[in-house]
Amino acid sequence: MHFVSQLVLRIDFLLLGGVLGASALDGAVNGRNYGADVPDSIARARAYMNPANPGHYFRRMAPASALALVVGAVVCWPFPAVRWWMVGALATMASADLITVTIHLPRNALMFAGSPDKDPALLSRAAREWTRWNWARVALLVVSMSLLVQAAFALAAG
Repeated sequence: MHFVSQLVLRIDFLLLGGVLGASALDGAVNGRNYGADVPDSIARARAYMNPANPGHYFRRMAPASALALVVGAVVCWPFPAVRWWMVGALATMASADLITVTIHLPRNALMFAGSPDKDPALLSRAAREWTRWNWARVALLVVSMSLLVQAAFALAAG
């Protein structure tokens, strides 16, 4: 069981790291570009992100990471020193996903779907809010990764 727990934790690290790294890159690059010169910056982002956009990546990786964390929590449940670190990692990952669903998806729809002829002030506000909330999401993912590190240390200490 110890080997399986270690293997699952490694998978958790890979998937959560992929979501964390992509979220940080998304904020550092796309977030700055979205609000750089509204409405032209939004028009450029629309053109560039056709046919692929970061959402294609996140729609696969975020659920895979969350599922892996659930599996990790279940597999590590017999180890009391590990279980709550895993539950915390899962809870903070779920909180980051909640930001995605409640904040990012509506702003993405506003900026990138439908008619491109929208009020520049509204687009500018959406871009600023998207960027601010993305950094909150990144912070939650850093906490989730830190909790996962603690779980790995606790498991290794045995």
